Amino acid sequence: MNHQELEHFKDSPYDCKECNENFNSMSEMRDHLKRKHSYKIDR
Repeated sequence: MNHQELEHFKDSPYDCKECNENFNSMSEMRDHLKRKHSYKIDR
């Protein structure tokens, strides 16, 4: 594991199953999915 994985993602409960990026909130993850993976999330 590198520094970023060890220190910056330990409190990030949401992760992208496509690219393994981590997020602090569900809304951040949804925005990421829309922008990077062209997902439509209408909730």
